[in-house]
Amino acid sequence: MISEWTRILITNGLLIIALYTSSIGLVFFQQWYLQLYPYPFFSTSFNQIVRFVLSWLYRVLYFYYTGKRRISLSWSDNLRKMVAFGCISGIHMSLSNWSLDLNTVSVFTVSKSTSIVFVLLFGILLHLEKNSLRIILIVFMISTGLALFTYKSAQFNVVGFVIAMSSAFMSGLRWTLTQYVLQESDLGLENPFDLMYYLDIWACLTIMPIMVVTEGSSVLNELNTLTGACHLLSLACISGLLASCLEITKYIVIRRMSSLTDSILGIAKDIVTLVLAYLFQDDQMSFINFVGLVFCLSGVVSHAVYKYRRAKKRHYIEITNEKDLEESFSSSDDSGLHKNPSYLDLCHP
Repeated sequence: MISEWTRILITNGLLIIALYTSSIGLVFFQQWYLQLYPYPFFSTSFNQIVRFVLSWLYRVLYFYYTGKRRISLSWSDNLRKMVAFGCISGIHMSLSNWSLDLNTVSVFTVSKSTSIVFVLLFGILLHLEKNSLRIILIVFMISTGLALFTYKSAQFNVVGFVIAMSSAFMSGLRWTLTQYVLQESDLGLENPFDLMYYLDIWACLTIMPIMVVTEGSSVLNELNTLTGACHLLSLACISGLLASCLEITKYIVIRRMSSLTDSILGIAKDIVTLVLAYLFQDDQMSFINFVGLVFCLSGVVSHAVYKYRRAKKRHYIEITNEKDLEESFSSSDDSGLHKNPSYLDLCHP
């Protein structure tokens, strides 16, 4: 008989393996795929289609087996709150694929981690974060680390680096706005399938016109023969499935464990990715580049600790408020409740 602790350990271990396989596998597979077919906008568009179809199938099967319908957004909420996120998500993923096509895996991985800088900066602008010395130090460590990591790198590509930074910028904007919507509105899109269902169709519609203009004729040439079409579409489907698996697994990891665990796993995943790139793809790294990597990862670790402490503080405040509310109910009659200022403060923050 397997104990509860052993069952949890095995389940979490399998989740971590799935997370690492989908995440690291997607990076290396995507780079190889884009070297064969350098169409980042087509790849992004097809990924969105695969994710949308999977989320639609999940919603249909959920209704079939449970008789309950998933969350349904009104056209008003869809247009006001999802279109902008879909556009930003599509642009971010397209730039990410494009930068992976132009950069080495190591430069891509380190550049991607700098999105934390933009998340913090946008968070301050939207009042989701408070400006503090700790945030300034985190931004400084990551920025300095990136500068040192790319200093006199033999494999440095200026255009690729600019696109990677643009991708990090859009990533920061995307996740900050997503956090803002989830915190400030009650859309009920906590389930990743529901989020993909309403988000990815807009991302696809944003990228599709760009793909048609920039890559349309080349993609059509690839699809002219049955062999070429089968090869391209099969690789595009694998890419879409890996991206969907990564999104869902990441959600489950955060739900079952914690955001701190996800941050630690993300840091370890970046290190594993860099080691694999160094061992199997001949990515080069000087001593100065290594010092930059240490700086950058130290900033990412500091951000993870900062997030954990902030979440812990928020949890403590929520528990304290709940206790105060219970005491207000138990110590006051009906008239007293309406006259109790602390009760009013709790109900109307």
